[in-house]
Amino acid sequence: MKSSLLRRILVRPPLFSKCRLSSFRSRPRFPKRSRIFRLDVRASTVNHRQTEPRATSGKAPAPSPLVTPIKGSVNFLQLRSFLEFSRHVGRGVGQVVFAETAVGGGVLLAVTWLGGTAVTPAMGLVGAGTATFVGRVLKAETSQGLYGFNGTLMGVIFSHFLFPSPTPLALLTLSSAAGGALCAVTQVAMTRYSYPFPILTIPFNLLAVGCLSFVRPLHRIGEMAVDVSPSVIDCMLSPICGIGQIVVSGTPLAGAGVLLTMTIGHFSDPRATNSAEKFKNAATSIAAAVGGSGLGCLTAYGMGAEIGDIVSGLHGFNPCLTALALATFYHPSKASLAVIAGGSIATSALTVAVSDIFSAMGTPFLTIPFCVVVTGVFGLSRLGGIGEKIGLKKRF
Repeated sequence: MKSSLLRRILVRPPLFSKCRLSSFRSRPRFPKRSRIFRLDVRASTVNHRQTEPRATSGKAPAPSPLVTPIKGSVNFLQLRSFLEFSRHVGRGVGQVVFAETAVGGGVLLAVTWLGGTAVTPAMGLVGAGTATFVGRVLKAETSQGLYGFNGTLMGVIFSHFLFPSPTPLALLTLSSAAGGALCAVTQVAMTRYSYPFPILTIPFNLLAVGCLSFVRPLHRIGEMAVDVSPSVIDCMLSPICGIGQIVVSGTPLAGAGVLLTMTIGHFSDPRATNSAEKFKNAATSIAAAVGGSGLGCLTAYGMGAEIGDIVSGLHGFNPCLTALALATFYHPSKASLAVIAGGSIATSALTVAVSDIFSAMGTPFLTIPFCVVVTGVFGLSRLGGIGEKIGLKKRF
């Protein structure tokens, strides 16, 4: 009797347990409703804490203490955003010589003072700031300073060729800001329409030559030449003066300042893993800059250019920029060394060829030879894989 009862219990559970199980299964579940309810409770709790009290008769509602800033306090988010924007502007100034550093950008602005006036670094900063701001508005990536160097050059060129003159300071500031903004717009347009080569200073050249062609500053200020019979020391220092002419300051001190900017940029480069690599990159850039400027001066002398222009560095800054760009874009090798040397010589030859044309127009030739030669090198290296065949390896 007991064994049969036990067997019935084990094999067939009692009726009440089955009913209870069936009733539990048939009970409706509301997972979505309960989840929504929990979210609503949390939201209502948060809203209850931040809800402003209702307005009484004729009085404005009192602001919540959680969102009302204390008088005299500084908004940390706004300060952080301003400091970030300032770093981007400084990097844009440093990118004039391929130095992605805000400190180097400050040094480069100080260098522009040597060949101009106190207005020159201010206008360079205005152009860089406006270009960086417009680039951020247009949703471009400005953290590396790639949208600031064209605006910097616009401000520096305008301050040299439009001031001191009857041009008011307010009009000069407005021109630098407008030039920087237009450079950023042009660069964004070229980037979004898949321009296949590095943009370099093409926006700066297009806009600056177009503006200066109406003013013709070389006709107004006369020949930009130095002593026709320079000394041996002047000839030896001409490559350094050519480096300084990147920021329109053809003095040896300005050239040393530009080299210092490049050194700071390489030693603050986060992509370099150790100090030895940073030192190697800095030495490579300095050697490329000095060698490119020296080859440019020698080529111009061999082609019969005026000795005054050579000594002042007017035939050195474009080859210097060409050598810097190619040394930045390609890994060091025998092929890249040959390309850097050939590009510097070709840039100097093109500078001598176009100098008379631009002198007749009354406008400086700026960095047009540099852009033409570097773009041509990139085009030839891509044509049929010539770059890979001769051993050129890109860094980026």
